[in-house]
Amino acid sequence: MAIYRALKDLDAGKTLIRRGQVFMSGTLPGAVVDRLAELGKIAPVSTPPLAVLPGWKARAGKIAPEIETAGDFLEADSARLAKVLKVSPDRIEPMKLELAGWLSVPQGNSKH
Repeated sequence: MAIYRALKDLDAGKTLIRRGQVFMSGTLPGAVVDRLAELGKIAPVSTPPLAVLPGWKARAGKIAPEIETAGDFLEADSARLAKVLKVSPDRIEPMKLELAGWLSVPQGNSKH
């Protein structure tokens, strides 16, 4: 799976993806992702190493070397992450949401 950033607001039926928000390619059908990329409405995201994000250095040390970047963490199996980090599986989703928040671009009130 790949991680993308919406370059425009996207209305995908029951799912609204705001401009600047990151999402996993599995959120939308593959053909839709391909078409949106062709139209310049989404772009792949290059994610930073976990260790450079505030509050993530210790966690990054526990799960390296196979999971080095924020993207690796977002794409990893949640049950496996919980086991490696020695936390309850229900704590992984909030961690993934936190990372997605770091990667998303806030849009403010501008009307573009």
